[in-house]
Amino acid sequence: YNLLKRKPNAAEIQGFTPADVMYLITPDRFVNGDLENDEIDGMLEKLGDDDYDRHGGDLQGIINHLDYIEDLGFTSIWLNPALENNMEKASYHGYSTTDYYQVDPRFGTNQKFKELTQKASQKGIKIIMDIIPNHCGSEHWFFKDPPTYDWFNNQDQYKNTSHIRESVQDVHASEIDKREHTDGWFVETMPDLNQRNPLVSKYFIQNALWWIEFANLAGLRVDTYPYSDKDFMGDWTQAIMEEYPNFNIVGEEWSPNPAITSYWQKGKSNHDNYVSYLPSLMDFPIQMAFIESLKDDFGWGRGFKKIYKMLANDFLYADPYNLVIFPDNHDMTSPGSHGLIRSDLPGGWPGDEVNAFTREGLTKDQILTLDFFKKILNWRKSNEVIHHGKLIQFAPKPDGWDEIYSYYRTYNGKRVWVIFNRVNRTQTIDLAHYSQAFQGFSKGYDVLEDKKIQLEDKLEIKGKSVMVIEFNP
Repeated sequence: YNLLKRKPNAAEIQGFTPADVMYLITPDRFVNGDLENDEIDGMLEKLGDDDYDRHGGDLQGIINHLDYIEDLGFTSIWLNPALENNMEKASYHGYSTTDYYQVDPRFGTNQKFKELTQKASQKGIKIIMDIIPNHCGSEHWFFKDPPTYDWFNNQDQYKNTSHIRESVQDVHASEIDKREHTDGWFVETMPDLNQRNPLVSKYFIQNALWWIEFANLAGLRVDTYPYSDKDFMGDWTQAIMEEYPNFNIVGEEWSPNPAITSYWQKGKSNHDNYVSYLPSLMDFPIQMAFIESLKDDFGWGRGFKKIYKMLANDFLYADPYNLVIFPDNHDMTSPGSHGLIRSDLPGGWPGDEVNAFTREGLTKDQILTLDFFKKILNWRKSNEVIHHGKLIQFAPKPDGWDEIYSYYRTYNGKRVWVIFNRVNRTQTIDLAHYSQAFQGFSKGYDVLEDKKIQLEDKLEIKGKSVMVIEFNP
């Protein structure tokens, strides 16, 4: 890599915050903006039509459609790995890195990556880079010619990880369970890096610092966070946050248990005295509980009781307001296959009959969905009560068949009250029970319906719907 001159005020790089909303992009599946880089000499995998093949999307395609992302109201892009992934199969996803200092040439160049961050910044859009310090691809020269005899865990013989992530926190865990989780390989084509080797550790710390400043990143999303050596991850995050105090890093800990997830957040007082410097985590416990609440049957203890109880666990986190909340991601399958989540964005390829950008050929529901996001996210952009407000929730009442779930946020005299009705019929809410949500206000504004509402004794909410009511002093 090149030793570059530092940028003025580089230490003041601003990371993503709760004011941001991320747009997740898998580069190979978004837009094919440069047909000439679809296949490159020396790269092992060529184009194909299967869900796991390369399809030709690239960084130029993202640059060409930043207006679309801005118009929808998103303020940041979480970019699935864009570094070189010169593997024979399924290289499109990017999680088997073969060069940590070069963008995959089928996506573009390092300068193209920098162009993306610069042009995105001009539109108020931050770039969050997906990074994988736990493992590399088996085609990396690291693996073909290891610099030391212990550059990898299980270097001489492949051994898969046990995926027993709880062994990291388990006070009763055996040593072999701990080793088999952290030292095992994720899959056979992803050899597990030995971050206890000080050379490996220094390499990945320097690599992260180099990319942050070279590309003017606003954040890192760290893949398979609990699979790495936890002491290394402490050193890695500490080095980054000391260099860039306003930066942000979010870790992937795919657990439904907030006691497990909260262990990794900076400021948490842990039972084993482990000190973490990771500012943020993907809130998988909330994601799982909320999706289950929406899809659940009716009856005692079902539905919104699940999200209420999960949110009540936020006391476990050192900073529950700095968690990344999300509805789904690039790994969460539709029933039966990965086909839907791995499909190309319509309109991103020459000859597409359906076009998400022009809306040509979209269904009525798809257009309604786009309009919903555009409305609510652009409203959210400048709404400080959503960015910084304290959250208060009401237990679902009554329990079971007629459940209503709601919460509100309050900040500097402003309030926003959100109400969910899960049943398929209009319900009438007795406002006396929820008076804390709108205390001091007699009228509000229904954000989704664009109308003023008077708060008296009752409030009606349509079946299978949500109301977002704004109160301004």
